[in-house]
Amino acid sequence: MREWHDSEPSWRRRAAFAVAVPAVTLALTLAAGELGFRLVPNPYRDLVPWIQEGQWHAPGEQFVYRGAYLRARQPPDIAPNVIRWNRGGWHDRDHDLTGPPGVARVLVLGDSYVEGVQVRLEELYHHRLEQALAAQGSVGVEAIAMGWSGWGQAQELEALGTKGLAYRPDLIVAEFLPANDVRNNHPELERMAGEQIAHSTQARELFIKSVNHGWLLPAFAFDKLDQLIRQIRGQKDPIDADVYRRTPAVRPDLWAEAWTKTAEALARLKSVSARTGIDLVVVIFTGPWEIEACDDPANPPPRDIDRKFPTLKVLEICVAEGIPCLDLQPRFARPLPGDPVCPHLAHEVHWSRHGHRRAAEETTSFLITESGVWKGVVARVASRTQSQSDPARI
Repeated sequence: MREWHDSEPSWRRRAAFAVAVPAVTLALTLAAGELGFRLVPNPYRDLVPWIQEGQWHAPGEQFVYRGAYLRARQPPDIAPNVIRWNRGGWHDRDHDLTGPPGVARVLVLGDSYVEGVQVRLEELYHHRLEQALAAQGSVGVEAIAMGWSGWGQAQELEALGTKGLAYRPDLIVAEFLPANDVRNNHPELERMAGEQIAHSTQARELFIKSVNHGWLLPAFAFDKLDQLIRQIRGQKDPIDADVYRRTPAVRPDLWAEAWTKTAEALARLKSVSARTGIDLVVVIFTGPWEIEACDDPANPPPRDIDRKFPTLKVLEICVAEGIPCLDLQPRFARPLPGDPVCPHLAHEVHWSRHGHRRAAEETTSFLITESGVWKGVVARVASRTQSQSDPARI
């Protein structure tokens, strides 16, 4: 009995040693791996955490943009973009409900491209458009931007009715983004996209948590595991790839409904503009998949997509509804001298300042020389101004 008690501490020590050695070895290996990921350049070292920095669309508050969530941080030579939302909660300067006399008001509706947290306010599409139109000298111009990430035409229509019309615009410029607006117009597709982005697999959830906590080695491991699981399941493509397919791979019934909702929203935008005497123009923006020069060799688009399919569908809708529609893709495919071949940022999907400027220039050309829309806007503003200055005509 005494021999058993004497040997028990020795047995426990051996057992503890047998557990401790692998545990310490594993901990040291993980620590060394984490240190290596921090010292050696790699894409996981520069990922932006999915953590909001500042307030989102809060009137008068601040938001700091350092890069798209879970994508590469902005290059070191680009300072974080500090956004100050205006009193309406938009990335724009403040606007009074009543505009100054003799000024044409242009209301720009859209998603994250119009929201434009990636570039400075003075470089945004609507601001550049205001400058380009005002440079024509016919009338003063005031551009008002209402943009919010994730908006489609359904949300643009709602914003127009609840807030936009109060500014009494003379022209509505409604953005259409082929990459995801159709999906944005369908609640169930929106839900599915959100699930894919954040909850496609448990490994994806752990990847996001690792990035948020700054754990690089686990982020790498869980990201690769998520990719492997999705590939085995046949879920490698993002859900938005289906908008570029004539026959969607997943839930074609929902995509058909989404296209119907998109057409209905555009028709209602036209109806509202006609009823209120406001000109309407649809501008088809570009995502990276619309422009081959923007393709990422490390992550190219699926081979079976038709890059022009959603654009052609929207052009057909615009023709049927009698809406002037500008397609920017063929213009961006021909870069101007001195411009980059890709108008999008290198570290994420949105336009660079060059893209915003070029889009504004092309829109100005379309309004003035191609569609003739601006001529009607100028005539209406001039007539209104004359009526206001001549009491006898009121």
